[in-house]
Amino acid sequence: MAEFGEILKQTIEKRGVTQRWVAENANTTEATISRYASQIHKPPILDTLKDISRCLNVSVDYLIGLTNVETANPSYSVDVKLLLLAYNRASLSDRNVIWALLSKYLNESERAELTEQIGGQAF
Repeated sequence: MAEFGEILKQTIEKRGVTQRWVAENANTTEATISRYASQIHKPPILDTLKDISRCLNVSVDYLIGLTNVETANPSYSVDVKLLLLAYNRASLSDRNVIWALLSKYLNESERAELTEQIGGQAF
């Protein structure tokens, strides 16, 4: 299995973004992202998180609270994968347009969670 740095580098390329963009949006420096992507440095917590998630058969995203989906490897249809790719490449204003269109399909608690996540704009 590929290491964090290689996965990071490939994902940045696949998403069509720059290391600078990742750094700005991840609240870190471009130098940090560069060190990770070039495998000069690896956050030490990664090995521990991988081991815990593997033994509990849950995803690291679930362990750190990014998702409420426990499954380590959820399978998404091609259209959902493409939506995620396109959304990740969209500007903030375009993301707001997307959420405005999709908000009618969300329940009240999902709308509240979305509003909290994207900085107070109510949908």
